Amino acid sequence: MGTPSRGGVPTCRDEYVDDLAMLVGGSVWSCAFSPNGTLLATAGNDLVIRLWDPGTGRLHGTLAAHTRRVWSVAFSPDSSMLASAGDDGTVRLWTSRTRNTRSCAPP
Repeated sequence: MGTPSRGGVPTCRDEYVDDLAMLVGGSVWSCAFSPNGTLLATAGNDLVIRLWDPGTGRLHGTLAAHTRRVWSVAFSPDSSMLASAGDDGTVRLWTSRTRNTRSCAPP
């Protein structure tokens, strides 16, 4: 699903996006591995961020709060937070452990 990058943290590359799209059943606009390697986040047209176990491909859960497509996801360096940005003009911060929205910033 990914290839090593800085510090051995896998990254999502174009050749893997089609595989990810098959997993989620639609377009994937962004994906990110947590720096600790325990989660893979995917985001796309269906307004949902999915959290996967990159070793098994098992779905861990979903995050839903955006009202339009999600364009980008990124983890904090310590893997404790996930940021998402969407077509609804918001940037949301999620806690990786509880999967709750911690804050939301409008444009």
